[in-house]
Amino acid sequence: MRRLARPTGLSRGFSQPQQHSQSQKQQRRHIRSRKPLSNHPRGVPLHQGSKPLKRRFPVFELPDIVLDLDAEGSPHVRPFDAHKDGPFQEAQWGYDPVIDEVKRDASLMKQTMRRDLSRLKAATQVPFSGERLSDLDIMTAALMNQSSNVDPDNDSQSRKLDTFKRRDSRLQNDLIRNGIPKAIGRDATHVIPFMLHRRQLALEAIKDPSKRGPSGGDDESDLNRGIAGCRDLAQLRRLCSRIDRPESGVEFSAASIDHVHAHLLVLLQSGEEGTSAADILKFVNNVTINRLSANKELNRSMTLLGLQLASELSLLSCILQYLQICLSMSFITSRDDSSTLTRSHVGMALLAALQRGEATARGTRQQIFTLLTGRGPSSLPPMPCLFGLVAEDHVQRLEVFKLSARLLGELGALRLLMHHWRQRAQQFGITGQPMESGQQLGHEMQDLDEVFAEAFQRCIQVLSGGQTDDISMDLTTVTGNVEKDAGLDLQNINVMEIVHARRETKGSRPSPESIGKPLHIEEIKDAFNEQDMRTSMGRFQKLIERAAIDA
Repeated sequence: MRRLARPTGLSRGFSQPQQHSQSQKQQRRHIRSRKPLSNHPRGVPLHQGSKPLKRRFPVFELPDIVLDLDAEGSPHVRPFDAHKDGPFQEAQWGYDPVIDEVKRDASLMKQTMRRDLSRLKAATQVPFSGERLSDLDIMTAALMNQSSNVDPDNDSQSRKLDTFKRRDSRLQNDLIRNGIPKAIGRDATHVIPFMLHRRQLALEAIKDPSKRGPSGGDDESDLNRGIAGCRDLAQLRRLCSRIDRPESGVEFSAASIDHVHAHLLVLLQSGEEGTSAADILKFVNNVTINRLSANKELNRSMTLLGLQLASELSLLSCILQYLQICLSMSFITSRDDSSTLTRSHVGMALLAALQRGEATARGTRQQIFTLLTGRGPSSLPPMPCLFGLVAEDHVQRLEVFKLSARLLGELGALRLLMHHWRQRAQQFGITGQPMESGQQLGHEMQDLDEVFAEAFQRCIQVLSGGQTDDISMDLTTVTGNVEKDAGLDLQNINVMEIVHARRETKGSRPSPESIGKPLHIEEIKDAFNEQDMRTSMGRFQKLIERAAIDA
């Protein structure tokens, strides 16, 4: 037994007009004499409200009927009885649908939708200001500036494009005035590679020098004189803000940015109020991010200045961002002797940050490893790097070699540390820099051995503190191939970051800051000097287990 749609009585107004004609009365008498199937002409009119219904012949849906069996088992149709069939239907189907309730729920849903749409519209129409500028707005301005994907032939689309340009101009001005939000500073590590790749594509597309625009002429000379006339950083910031606006019509050339860089150095050396290293770095940050977002060429001297200031101020995230830019744009190369001082300065800043324990954010240690060695995940090709895997392609300076070993120890890259140890005698004993005497060579090699001993002890501390009962690292596998071993070290670094992130989430005690008993340098040398790297790795594993027990 199953019930059809229950009537609501909405058609009573149509079936009971105020003035009853004689024909309608006759029709009612005829209806009362019908059988039960047609004796209840109640229901919902079809297509209600679409067109007027005929008065004499109203159209109805099927009435409220029930298909039942009589005493002899023959099926027959009878009217629905609410007192008899209602409880049986609820027991059989679990629910008695009511059309009025469904309509009420639909009405409430429509009201909720209208309220949500009004709130969303009010939120999107909030005027932009420096206080209400969101990180999403900054990201939109950085990634969608100079966009021409909208069809200018369509009037409505053109109006949308004009609105976007005005909004984008406000965002750029707020970016220049207020600086980069902290959230964007953290996410810039992922955004900057996209911007650099977009810049590289733009340079490949514009191969004809005649298509690169005018060189400047008189406007450039006036701009350089204006830069030289700025007495403090505030005036220089206002001048650059006016030039960066699209309506200014003046473009920064490479020579003009060199003038800005020289003027910044003068202001930095003056020591006046408002010209500290932090203020200069904020100015350089804004210039760099604006030129990146506008897909314009970056200046080598300005970018290297940002890297230098970030290293002096020990800002790890800023160091990584500028180092990524400098390596991608070939402002720093591992084969250039003129970059040795900069590489050493940046390496010392990274080492100090690692020793202070600042590289705790997820993915930071992996990024440092990639920037140092040029090897990321196995799916990525080799990238420009600060030091390289080993010093086999060129003769590195001794201080840079020591610094690289200490950084690998801080990261826990045991296998690469072993490869560096095997390269040390060849680089600095045979084909290395010429020494004045054998005594000096022996002294330098002794210092290098002490550096490796300290780096290995730090590596033991990092590896022993990066394991738990349910998460362990691979400390047995070694291939002898420097690239494959670098991939294994990167996997261990990833495991250590997972362990540290879990400890921070649980609020547990961090790993110990020092091992219990320092290892003797002769033990480390004996383990390093094994002919087979697998045997050497086995001895290292025993030393790591012993140091972890003594801690």
